[in-house]
Amino acid sequence: MPFKMMLQRKCACQCQLTHAQSYHSLLTSWTRQTLAASIIYSQILYSVIQTEAESSKGA
Repeated sequence: MPFKMMLQRKCACQCQLTHAQSYHSLLTSWTRQTLAASIIYSQILYSVIQTEAESSKGA
């Protein structure tokens, strides 16, 4: 009986480990995509602000 419980516990641990690994890889890819998107967004925002500043200087 205790051996069976140990076996179940070991299996559960391994399941959690693989789940954590897949979650981690998913999280890292999501973080990379979000980071790339935020960099692109900030560049677009910066160029818009630059354009606004240029036009307000002209006027």
